[in-house]
Amino acid sequence: MSAFSPRTLRLQIVILLVAALALVTGLFATSGAEEDDWVTLVNADVLEFNEVLFFPEEMLKDKRVRFSRQFAVYLVHSPDGPVALNAYGGWRRERVTYCETSELFEASRSGSKFDKYGYNLYGAASMSIPRMPVRVVAGMVQIQPYERLPRFTRKESERYVLQPVGPYCIPH
Repeated sequence: MSAFSPRTLRLQIVILLVAALALVTGLFATSGAEEDDWVTLVNADVLEFNEVLFFPEEMLKDKRVRFSRQFAVYLVHSPDGPVALNAYGGWRRERVTYCETSELFEASRSGSKFDKYGYNLYGAASMSIPRMPVRVVAGMVQIQPYERLPRFTRKESERYVLQPVGPYCIPH
């Protein structure tokens, strides 16, 4: 009987396949682990003091965050905890900017306006600004940049949206 009898060969193939499956499953489980998906951005006290912080794409690349599209984050202090908004979340992924005088996010191309928590006030955009999961661990604000929380329609936003507190930066 040779070392490569059909029975032995089948057993070796099965063992090899099981080992390969275990290795692949282990790699996927490790790469998709929740702890690996969180990115630390800033101390929570700094966010509370500043109210709204902007993290441009270049800063996120330094934190090894990779995206196929343009990406930047606004962190907003709220009484319920930090809120993370995608800065390219306006109408048709239009870039939004924060206006300190009105305390709104404004989109220049579409004229859309969103309150400081991303709820849709008015304009061409029909949905709120996309949000990401946020947590505070050991006083540091972390986001999951590859995840998205459910968005709100303009109608759903009506019960949450804040009105502007001053003049707009971009006229409507």
